[in-house]
Amino acid sequence: MNKSLVSVLTCTLFVVLFNCKSDTAAPSENTTQSEVSNDKTSDSDLTKPISTYFIGFGSDSIWTLDISNQFISFSSEDSTFENFKIKTPGIIRAADANIKRYQGPTALGDVVVTIAKQETEDQQSKPNYKTTVEFTNKKDKTSKSFEGFGKYVMDYRLNATWILESIGNVAVSVSDFNEKLPFLIIDTVNKTYSGFSGCNGLGGTIFSENDLLRFKHGMSTLMACPDNKEKLYRKKLQASTQYKVTDSHLELSNPEGATVTFKKAE
Repeated sequence: MNKSLVSVLTCTLFVVLFNCKSDTAAPSENTTQSEVSNDKTSDSDLTKPISTYFIGFGSDSIWTLDISNQFISFSSEDSTFENFKIKTPGIIRAADANIKRYQGPTALGDVVVTIAKQETEDQQSKPNYKTTVEFTNKKDKTSKSFEGFGKYVMDYRLNATWILESIGNVAVSVSDFNEKLPFLIIDTVNKTYSGFSGCNGLGGTIFSENDLLRFKHGMSTLMACPDNKEKLYRKKLQASTQYKVTDSHLELSNPEGATVTFKKAE
């Protein structure tokens, strides 16, 4: 066997061995047990960009809480409860629909995060969710609780101008409206929307909690446009409760199916 053939076979064997070793690599030392064992986050969520939908902060001490579609992260200035990060478990809904809980194991002990809605005078600017993070150590039966407030934040990917593409599953064209297609401008910071609905201008506020999205009716002009799909579009927009967003499209829906689909303006 000549030297060149030996060299080729040796390189091939090295590549195979390297790939096998990579496929069976153990979790890194920095990965906590809770991150490995807690698998409540769905596979579909793991394919989405990480998007924070709730932030909390302390009222009696300095701490922060971040809940995304993939992880719950907590940090504080308490030396015995500095931080943790776990996969986001399923939501536990109380009999009172305004209370939601998340629970799971961490290196600091079992944790229960409780989010309770409270009414405030200014729903848009003030945090109106009482937030509690409670740890329980089963070994020594000790517990520690952090109390504060929090608020839901909108998916930053929604912040754009969106042009109507279809109502339900039926494509629309300019001829269905008055000279141009309806468009929607979403402001995720102020949780508001504005735009053109095919004949009239429209605008209002947005209610957002995790993957729940509702467009609350607000201002509107009062022009009359016969043979126009504006009323149908507005009805479908108001009926929307869920969304799916990509780099180019925004799909709104409700439990009955698709409501409206938009294309992102360039």
